Amino acid sequence: MKLNKLLKNTLIIIITSFIVKIIGMLGKIITTRTLGIEGMSKYALSYPTLLLFINVAGFSMNNTISKLISEAHATKKYSPKIILKKGIKTSLIVSIICIVIYLFSIKTISTYLLKDEDLFYPLLAGIFLIPLVGISDALRGYFNGIKDVKTASTSLLLEQIFRTTFSLIGVFIGIKYNIIIATSFLYIALSIGELASITYCLINIKIKKIIHYPNTLGEQRIITKTAGYLTLSKMVGSISYFLEPILYTFILTYLNYQTETIHNIYTMIDVYTIPILTIISFIPFSLSTAIIPHISESYAQNDNKKLLNYLKKAYFSTLFPAMICLITIFFYHNELMMLLFKTTIGAKLAKDVSILFIFYYLQVINTSILQAIGEVKTILYNSIFNNILRLILILVLPFFPTINCYSILYSIIFTSIISSIILTIIIMNKTKLIIPHQKIFTITLIFILTYFIYFLLNYFNINYIISIIIVILLNILLFTLIIQKKL
Repeated sequence: MKLNKLLKNTLIIIITSFIVKIIGMLGKIITTRTLGIEGMSKYALSYPTLLLFINVAGFSMNNTISKLISEAHATKKYSPKIILKKGIKTSLIVSIICIVIYLFSIKTISTYLLKDEDLFYPLLAGIFLIPLVGISDALRGYFNGIKDVKTASTSLLLEQIFRTTFSLIGVFIGIKYNIIIATSFLYIALSIGELASITYCLINIKIKKIIHYPNTLGEQRIITKTAGYLTLSKMVGSISYFLEPILYTFILTYLNYQTETIHNIYTMIDVYTIPILTIISFIPFSLSTAIIPHISESYAQNDNKKLLNYLKKAYFSTLFPAMICLITIFFYHNELMMLLFKTTIGAKLAKDVSILFIFYYLQVINTSILQAIGEVKTILYNSIFNNILRLILILVLPFFPTINCYSILYSIIFTSIISSIILTIIIMNKTKLIIPHQKIFTITLIFILTYFIYFLLNYFNINYIISIIIVILLNILLFTLIIQKKL
């Protein structure tokens, strides 16, 4: 029964996330084509700064509230109603502090660190997003925690619809004036999307009675402790992401690259190459959202059999589609880039690193599993190590001729590989997880089979869309047979 519920919840989240991804991708395609590399460069360079403040202000409320409420259901030690109230209150207090610091710092960051005064206005337009993210994350976390994924997923869908709609309207209006106004509208649209999500969640909370257990204590303490570690971990990543374009610009300037060239290469990697490599990232993120409450509950109840079953399903359901996607990019990188962005910029680079990007997907699900079993300190320490190493690699790798100006991409790959190996070993030790040889053989066989089919279809010059459809249908059949344990 539990597995059926997990499967149902996972399917709801994946289908919703797929629709969200399609809407977002269509919006991004139109926006990218309208703004061009200059406009997207403004967005790509300014977003890491805003993201840093958003992650701090959000205080990891989605995952924290989801985890604590699912545990509260199992132990009744805490009240879900109080957890939600305290969570929103905490996020708002942190948001106010962040807004003050943000207002005093964005002028300096845009002018002296990013070396582009025009970035001040898009950054200023993003200020409304800082308090809204924490509220919407807390509300969605509540619904995920009580396993009402339908409400949580619908709120995410509404957010994307409003965000994309107002992004397109804003860009088409703003572009008539200048690139800066158009880019600023993108940030305003993000805030409108969050408002739509918050409104929908609040309506549902009014309709559905919030679960409350009387005579409970310690909600604020456990929220602060759990969210604190997760936020520190996120903050380390956000600081790293914030420093990436700054250090990247510094080292390439030292190597005599022109500022415009540096910004264009950074934009190529950030706007074209990485998005196509992470095009199905909604699957591991959706899976982690669906499975965290189940893993947390089974771990809290010491039900090792269910826990190991969930873990195996999490790994297989993440690696299977990721592998198919990355092999597809390896063969049809130019065609897919042209289809999505009407350009082949960054396509060759995507092909060169496509297979290695499987470790990125493994890292995502590993982090979610560790969070679900309460290993927040491990996530924090790993994040610190990972991000320091990434920044060092950004500075060191440009001196290697084979990597040179692509150091920012290869730093992601190298750290993902190291992190994935370390976290997998930790999870296996903590949960006594053993991956059966049959599963390893199955994944390897699927990889070889998919590669061989694509190779044949490519050799006979079959249209790439037809080839992709053939491979997807064959793998859906394989996946169904594997789930039914006929293979």
